[in-house]
Amino acid sequence: IDRLHVDNTSVLFADLKTGQRPSGPPPLAYQRQMALYAALLQQIYPDHRIKGWIIWTEDASTQEVTKKMCADSLAEFGDFS
Repeated sequence: IDRLHVDNTSVLFADLKTGQRPSGPPPLAYQRQMALYAALLQQIYPDHRIKGWIIWTEDASTQEVTKKMCADSLAEFGDFS
């Protein structure tokens, strides 16, 4: 995690990636990485809303880390609770 902000109700995190944002979804490896970050942060901050982004450094564009992306990426790993 390159940037992290925690307040009373939410956790915001971002990870910087080199290059340009792909035209479609992020590469699967990045999706899994971000999903693991979100899952671990949810365990650390169980009462907080978790929100994340990938920030592409070449053009400063962002991609939100969605709940669906996280769920799909973590499905092969099983339950984290």
